[in-house]
Amino acid sequence: MHGKQRKLSLVGGVAAVFLAAVATAQDAATQAPGAAAVGLRRPTVITRPGSYVVEKDIVAGSAAAAIEIHANDVTLDLAGHRLVGPGRRQGSGIAVLGASNVRIFNGHVKRFGIGVRAEEATSLVVEGLQIDGLDSGGAPPDVEVGILLVDTRGARIERNVITDVFLGIFVRGAGSGGNFIRENLVTGADHGELGVCYNPAPGQSSGGPHGDLVYLNVVSRFRRGVAMSADSTGNVVRENTVAYFDLAIEETTPGSNVISDNDEVQIPK
Repeated sequence: MHGKQRKLSLVGGVAAVFLAAVATAQDAATQAPGAAAVGLRRPTVITRPGSYVVEKDIVAGSAAAAIEIHANDVTLDLAGHRLVGPGRRQGSGIAVLGASNVRIFNGHVKRFGIGVRAEEATSLVVEGLQIDGLDSGGAPPDVEVGILLVDTRGARIERNVITDVFLGIFVRGAGSGGNFIRENLVTGADHGELGVCYNPAPGQSSGGPHGDLVYLNVVSRFRRGVAMSADSTGNVVRENTVAYFDLAIEETTPGSNVISDNDEVQIPK
């Protein structure tokens, strides 16, 4: 037990009802600043700032990202539509690569290896999405991830519903920090391993995220609820509800993060 953890005697079912969703395209979308929102109807690469709105469900038939964002100052509204992946733990629903000031909201992402992937991004907002995996098992790195942040700073991840994934919210790399992860509902299934996970970046043996706030989330039906690697330090994990199979909260280096006032309950297997 960490800090002031509160132990619950009962665990109820965690239901997720949220949104209807979006899909994919591989044309390059460009927009002049100040122009009206650009409509997306197929897999798309966004290379210019501006507002974009998904106008119909998009089905991605390949392992590429359905929508890939390289530009700063982008707003992407899924408008209640679905992005549907190819299954088989392949592809990303939305990828934000090296961009700043990007907001993604209001839709449904399903059947991808990674629902939302951000690499070297800053000032990212991901909110109001439903992200569904297929609980298809696999072995790392060939697994389903709800939201993946790699060397990403100042991200706000809140009020999303993530279900049936191996890893729920995965934050990686010493370049990650100052992220705000709040009020998400993260639910595993038979193959759920980790609800919220902090690790080094791919290809790095050390160096974890630091200075994040993980607050008021519900994390349920994973083998481990929250896990911090040895070099993931100075993060605050506070007032979350964690319903777990084997372990609620794990710190490889005990006392290196602030972990307090979380409600923990073990689910019978």
